[in-house]
Amino acid sequence: MDNTLHTKPVQEIPVVKPRNPWIALLFSLFTPGVGQLYNGQWKKGLLIFLIILAFPVVFGITRWITFFSGFIICVLGQLLIYLYNIIDAVISARRQALYSLKPYNTWFFYVGAVAVVIAVRSIFDLQSLGVINFVVPTASSEPNVKIGDRLIIDMRAYKREPANYGDLAVFKRQGIYRIYRVVGLPGDRLEITGGKIIINGVPAKTKMIAERIIENGKQVQEYEEVLPAGHRHHIYLTPAMRNVDKDNFKVTVPADAYFLVGDNRDQALDCRYEDAVAKDSLAGKVVFSYWGNTQDRINVDLR
Repeated sequence: MDNTLHTKPVQEIPVVKPRNPWIALLFSLFTPGVGQLYNGQWKKGLLIFLIILAFPVVFGITRWITFFSGFIICVLGQLLIYLYNIIDAVISARRQALYSLKPYNTWFFYVGAVAVVIAVRSIFDLQSLGVINFVVPTASSEPNVKIGDRLIIDMRAYKREPANYGDLAVFKRQGIYRIYRVVGLPGDRLEITGGKIIINGVPAKTKMIAERIIENGKQVQEYEEVLPAGHRHHIYLTPAMRNVDKDNFKVTVPADAYFLVGDNRDQALDCRYEDAVAKDSLAGKVVFSYWGNTQDRINVDLR
């Protein structure tokens, strides 16, 4: 007689715990894709995160982000995927009243996923992709760049080609980014008289546009200026505010530097007051304004 006790293997009963839409919402708001992980949809969460990450990477590598249309497509594309990520996570959580917990439905996994998302997004920020966002604080480059303009700066522009006459270049001094226009290349002989520029003995072409009263009540003379490369832009001259010590200014630009001045010639603390900007100190080139204090500052090409 067989006295062996036969037992059936014990089956684990899955733990059922409904998904909380508020938790899914919070995860999705701050770390896209983690709300889907919370809902047991880790593949969808990973896909959403990779798509959001792909937009700045692709647009940064191709340099499409240095054009207004590319910038808008990149921002809107990320925004739409981000909103989908939130809505999908909340709706999915509401539908899962009888949710069987997965092995990764633990706070350990959630915290790890959040840390990974934050770390990766910090690596692939705008600056790492070769552009920065800059808000203009002063009037030194008016009338072309206004106070409050939101600019996109191409930080790789001068890695591809050297700076040229007319570029609105960005450089950093004393920890502060500054924007002025390139008017002197290495080795140039410059004279600046009455705010007007003479390069290697040849005056830059200027044409009077109008006399204006600007926002601060100052009267300015607006001119169109044409530099040797053919770059056309407007400048402000304010004779009443001119620093006589810097009038009839003469300089030879060092071989490893550029000379930059503000378009608001009599209200800019530019290279006339400081040294020329070393080649290696040029951080980037202003490409466009995407926003400002008035509607007309949207999509202003500043190349």
